[in-house]
Amino acid sequence: MTQPNATNLAPQQESAAEMLAAGKPVGEVAKTTGVDRATLWRWRQLPEFQECMDELRRLAWRSAADKLRQNAVVAVDVLGSVLTDRALRRATGSPPRAR
Repeated sequence: MTQPNATNLAPQQESAAEMLAAGKPVGEVAKTTGVDRATLWRWRQLPEFQECMDELRRLAWRSAADKLRQNAVVAVDVLGSVLTDRALRRATGSPPRAR
């Protein structure tokens, strides 16, 4: 999920910010990036690092909201079809469809 940003973060810091923003555990991020947990803690105190993580989180939430909106339309259509189909079967006395 690497996104361009206007920070002065090193690639290792950007990678750590991406993983932390995605909810990875600190221990896993430390191991993957090859830094100590204390180093991650210090990085998390940096305003640039915090801004980068905040932006990554905003992008993730925006993406999730977009997917939810797209899938909601499909879900409503499918639910409507299922309800209509069931109502028709009840009204006509048709047996339920086999699954």
